[in-house]
Amino acid sequence: MTIVCKDREDKMQYLIQYAFPFRQKIYRESCRLNHEFSTNDQLYLDNAKEYEIKLRSLSEQEFYEEYSKIEKQYDFPPSTKKVNFEFYAKLPTWRTDEAIALIFGLDPIALQYSIGSFFSCDPHVHTMERTIQYVNPNKFSAHYAQLYLLAYRALGTGALTNPIKPADFILWAKNNDLEVPNELEELLKKHSNFIDWEERYKNYQYESEQKITVLQSKNNELNDIIQNYGYSNSNKPNNNQTLSRDDSLKSIILLPFNDYYIENRQTPNAKQLCKFIQDKKTNNSLAYEDIKDIKHGKCIIIVNSQGDDVPREYKSYMNKVSELKKERK
Repeated sequence: MTIVCKDREDKMQYLIQYAFPFRQKIYRESCRLNHEFSTNDQLYLDNAKEYEIKLRSLSEQEFYEEYSKIEKQYDFPPSTKKVNFEFYAKLPTWRTDEAIALIFGLDPIALQYSIGSFFSCDPHVHTMERTIQYVNPNKFSAHYAQLYLLAYRALGTGALTNPIKPADFILWAKNNDLEVPNELEELLKKHSNFIDWEERYKNYQYESEQKITVLQSKNNELNDIIQNYGYSNSNKPNNNQTLSRDDSLKSIILLPFNDYYIENRQTPNAKQLCKFIQDKKTNNSLAYEDIKDIKHGKCIIIVNSQGDDVPREYKSYMNKVSELKKERK
């Protein structure tokens, strides 16, 4: 009986990809970097080409037998080693292969040894997609590939983070109707890696209500104080009124000092200007509290409590600074 293998070309490419998983990666890297293949890469590609020629020379019957021989490896027996759920529940993050193995209830390390040679393509996605398309869906490898591809796409969209947080993965798995081992879920809750979002929302809502109650209480107290003191708009000071010296706001004058250093008392110009300011203080023509040098801005700060005197005093100081500049020149 002659067997006609459907989609022979696609299955052929899949067999080549299975036998030489890094073939496409070598081509991509060569195109990206625009350089020739290394000796080892060229040998690898030559072997892949020879294998492709061999497959194309096979009859339909021979090709089917070759494909069936490889397909037998697809349903590799899952590891029967008991998984240590408690250990993985304590881990703050999981790798993708670890998360998938745990969903299957299998030991990640033992499973990785079983499938390491099968899914050896980097990146895995190409092999996973072809496994889903051309392998019997009842095979374990097809189930594994489907879940791997789901997780991979979720990582790409931001639904999962890389590395994967256990609690997020369990929630994502449930939302996608995937069965999660009860023992794993309980241990995650025990070790505080599992987030109960419903419980967290209730706690947040309760805390918010308590804070609002406290704020409302303080607001009522403030309203009572205002009413007891009888404060109203009529009690506000008139802007046209002359403010006394004590309750007037302090004004700050910034005098550009350029290259003069007030802290260097040996500089004649700086010394002369300091004397000028000191005379003003003695004659009470300028009430000031402090004179400082802003090192980066090279300015003198004069703190004045008589706002109405600021324009006149500022102008006189600016004139003095201009005179000092001329003297220096």
